[in-house]
Amino acid sequence: MPSSKRFLGKLCVAAWLAALCALGASEAMAARRVIYDAETHTIIHALAAPLLKAADLDPAGVDIVVIVDPDINAFVAGGPYIFINTGLILAAKNVGQVMGVLAHEIGHLRSGDVLRTRAAAAGASKAAVLSMILGAAAIAAGQGEAGAALLHGGRASATGAFLAFSRGQEAAADQAALDLLAKTGQSPRGLYDFMALLAGQEALLDTDRDTYARTHPHSRDRLATIERALATAPARDAPPPPHLAAGFARLRAKLTAYLQSSTTVRRRYPASNQSFAARYARAIAAHRAHQTADAVAALDGLIAGTPKDPFLLATRGAFQLDSGDAAGAEASYRAAMRLAAALPETARAILTRDLAAALLAGNSAIKDREARDLLRPIAPWASDSPGYWRQRAIAHGRLGEVGAATLAHGEAALRRGRLKEAHDLAARARRQLTVGTPEHLRALDIENAARNQLETR
Repeated sequence: MPSSKRFLGKLCVAAWLAALCALGASEAMAARRVIYDAETHTIIHALAAPLLKAADLDPAGVDIVVIVDPDINAFVAGGPYIFINTGLILAAKNVGQVMGVLAHEIGHLRSGDVLRTRAAAAGASKAAVLSMILGAAAIAAGQGEAGAALLHGGRASATGAFLAFSRGQEAAADQAALDLLAKTGQSPRGLYDFMALLAGQEALLDTDRDTYARTHPHSRDRLATIERALATAPARDAPPPPHLAAGFARLRAKLTAYLQSSTTVRRRYPASNQSFAARYARAIAAHRAHQTADAVAALDGLIAGTPKDPFLLATRGAFQLDSGDAAGAEASYRAAMRLAAALPETARAILTRDLAAALLAGNSAIKDREARDLLRPIAPWASDSPGYWRQRAIAHGRLGEVGAATLAHGEAALRRGRLKEAHDLAARARRQLTVGTPEHLRALDIENAARNQLETR
């Protein structure tokens, strides 16, 4: 499949996508948004968890970051992060292909192939790591000015030269993937099928190939090795675990409905298809077409069949919030939160953030205070998102907490790579906050960090 540069500006038409997509560490991330969505986070981490355990890695310690990008790509790049593009998820034919890719990337992560960036990435947020990678890639590709600009807030998107691994590293990661799939009782057929796709990519001109084919070379040689392993694998004909297959189907449906055209949704999920995933996709597509009543009714039909599904309730909340029904959205998000106890901490934090957005839309002092109190404790899991800090700023500002509001605006600016703005806002917040408080010290930290980075330009 040739790489396509789909226009992403039309995508932000719904509250879900506005909450789901937050810019990374610089304005250059505008076309590479990191997804902050509880359902997406939970499903993609569920796919990776058994593979990470088999690799003796803590699933809670590795973040699988989904990026809105049409390129077929996934990569590791230092720190506890695996990055996977929506283009790869949408191009995959089944869950086995995605798990094969995840197993391969976990192989790189376990073997330390990314040590060249690990020191620089230590302690950095996922958005900062991604921005660093893109900037370094541009420099490695000979685009020095573009790369420097990206690292400090400009625009560039080269990744190939920086992320490419050697033939030996790729072979080792493939073997690790085969071992991990075997340990978890899964067939390597998905990995083989995905490698067959890459083998076809190598016949294309370099500029037409998707990023994965350019950064993970020699796929024909690797395909032969995986084919031999497939022939003797005890689980070669084993179907994927049903719950993982179902999760992948609904994730692919959700991403298709939000990120692709209505024509694509109708073709992939026609009315004759009454599966859960198809009905979910059509409900979201109806919402994108501003057919709110139809969208909510379709979603309510799904909820009636699975009333304890927090993600369906959260999606209904997004529909309602986008249509101006703040009270209905609040009720939906509260219902989702009551069912979220078993979800990962990050997913619960995202749902909490979404509930806070509905409360802020209610525009009353009582709801503003509740939103502020909900947002404060989830910072360890939500602070990568500039949208989280915008909500904090709104809540603090409405409650007359001027210093805290200014500091939250500074946090958002920092995560967008707007260093001068972050510096000035932090300096202002420092003067507004009580000396010696944690907030005052944080403002000082941001001010100093932004100044140091500005002085090194």
